[in-house]
Amino acid sequence: MSEKNKTINPAIRATTIGVRKLREISIYPLSVGEQLKLGDVITEVVTKFVAGMEKKQGSGASVASMENVALVEFIIDLIQTNIKKVISIATDEDADKTLDDMTNEQLVDFATIIYEMNYGGDIRKKVVALIQKTQGQIRKAVKKAPKKQKL
Repeated sequence: MSEKNKTINPAIRATTIGVRKLREISIYPLSVGEQLKLGDVITEVVTKFVAGMEKKQGSGASVASMENVALVEFIIDLIQTNIKKVISIATDEDADKTLDDMTNEQLVDFATIIYEMNYGGDIRKKVVALIQKTQGQIRKAVKKAPKKQKL
């Protein structure tokens, strides 16, 4: 990643991928619109996962084996359906070529960077702080509000 990119947007992260020949790729933060779209995709996949679990429970399969199989199916579906979209959104790379150059471990590292950059870490702390601050302001406003007089 060039120093110019780093000064333009310090949130840009780099990671190394490659099976035989290593190369560095830049990972960009998602825009709010992209985060919302990705959230919709994840919600859809989780809904399918829960529906599948309920269907399998109704068939009398053992819960423990169902959970393991369902979790693996869920992860595979999530990756197969959406990873190319995420790679296209978060990098300047060709999604097919990038997937061909990634190992499973590198894919997990990539997904972790995307999550931490856009949904976890500092962002989560800032959102919680903002909610707490807002709750405090609402409590103060309620306490200061004039009480209704009974007629």
